[in-house]
Amino acid sequence: MEDSRNDRVCMSRSNKSNSRGRRYGLFVRNSAMHDTTNLHLHGLHIAGSGNADDVTRYARPGDSILYNVTIPEDHMGGTFLYHSHYHDHVQEQVSGGAFGMIILDDGDYIGTDNPNILDFLRNEKVMIIDNLRDSMHLTVNGIQNETFHLNKDEWYRVRILHVNALSEGTQFEFGDECDVNPIANDGIFLFNVPGDKSNKLFLSSSSRVDIALRCRDSSKIKALGSTIALIEMNQNAIDPKANATVFENGSQKWLSKRPAYLQDSSKETVDQNWTINIYKGSLNGQPCDMKRPLCHNENKDFSYATINEWDLNVADDSGRHPLHVHIFPMQVVDGCGEEHKLGEFYDTILVSPDVPCKVRLRFVDLSGPVVMHCHILEHEERGAMGFINVIGGPLQPIEPRVLHCSDAADGSCDEPKYRQYCNNVR
Repeated sequence: MEDSRNDRVCMSRSNKSNSRGRRYGLFVRNSAMHDTTNLHLHGLHIAGSGNADDVTRYARPGDSILYNVTIPEDHMGGTFLYHSHYHDHVQEQVSGGAFGMIILDDGDYIGTDNPNILDFLRNEKVMIIDNLRDSMHLTVNGIQNETFHLNKDEWYRVRILHVNALSEGTQFEFGDECDVNPIANDGIFLFNVPGDKSNKLFLSSSSRVDIALRCRDSSKIKALGSTIALIEMNQNAIDPKANATVFENGSQKWLSKRPAYLQDSSKETVDQNWTINIYKGSLNGQPCDMKRPLCHNENKDFSYATINEWDLNVADDSGRHPLHVHIFPMQVVDGCGEEHKLGEFYDTILVSPDVPCKVRLRFVDLSGPVVMHCHILEHEERGAMGFINVIGGPLQPIEPRVLHCSDAADGSCDEPKYRQYCNNVR
C-alpha cells in the first residue's frame, strides 16, 4: 500500500457546494504486492453493509472494488477520518500510513448565517497528528515542529486529527498567547458554539476536534512534554479576515442546526438498555467473530427507530479503552470522565476503569450491522471488536461492488459475507 498519511479528501463539488444527498463512487485499488486491505470512513453516518462501508469487504493485491458512499441529505459537515480496517492487519497498515483526513463541507445552513462566522469557518488550518513513525514522538502534518503562520488577533478554524495506533490518547496544550475554544468533536458541532475556552485538549486515538484559535503572539503547541508545533505571527497580514469571528454579536454563542441522528435524546424515553463490558481481547466476553453478532437482552437484535442507552464498562485490568462505534454517534448522558462534555456527541468514547459512563444512540436513517471496537488497534486485533444488528430500517444495496478482480481471484472477489442474526446464533 502507498503511504497516504496526512492526505485530505474534501467531499464537495466546490467551495460553495453542498455534498449532501449525493452518492459517491469510491474506487479502492490495491496496488500492494502481497497485502490484502480495505477502507473505513470513520465517523461518517453512512451504511456499514452492502456495497458501502462494510469492514468485512477486502481487496486482494490487484483487486479494485467500489464503495457506494451515500451522504444523507441532512448529514452534518465536519472533520472525519479514513483508514484501513482489514482485521488482523489494521495496526500494521495504519502504522504504515494507511489513513488520512476527510472534510465534509458545512453545507448551506449550520445554525447561523452571520457572514463573519462563515468567514471564520472558511479561514481554516489543518493539523494531522500521529506518532506512527516513532512511537515516542508526535509529528504534525508529517513534520517535526511544524510551523503555522497566522495573522495576529485573527480567528482561525483549526481541524485536528489525532491518529495513535499504540495508546489510548494524548493531551495537547496551546500556549497562553492564544485563545482556544472547541467548536466540534469528532466531526459534530457542539450544541452551543463555541465551547468554553480551554487551552488543553485531550484526544483519544482516532478522535478529531475543530477549534477556534486566535493568537496575540508567537506560541507553541505541546504534547507528551515536548513541543510538537510552532505558531508564528505574520509580519504583514496575509489575506486578512479582520471581521471573522466565532461569536455572534461579539461574545454570544450560537445554536448549531441538528439533523435527526444528532438530536438531543437526554430527556426522551429510552427504548432499549444495554451494557458493553470491554476487555483487552473481547466485548462482553465474546472475541471478535464478524459472522456472529453481539446480542441484546434475551438474545435479540436491536430495533430501528429506537433510542438506546448503553452503559460502558472496563471489565479487566487493561486500563482505559477508546470505544468507537460505527455509523451512530454516542451522546454522553452521564459520567464518562473529564475527557467528555455532558450532552455532547462523540464517535469514540474513552472508557475508564471505575468511571460510570452512560451514552445514548438514536438508530435512524440506516440499519444493518453496526461495528464497534476498541481503537487501541492491538486490542481490536486481539478480539475487542464485534457488531450488532439494527433491524427494521432501510438497507444498503449489495451491488455494484467490484470493478476488477486480480488474475489470482478465479473470476470473483469481494464476495458478500453471510452474517447471523441473534435469533439463529449457534
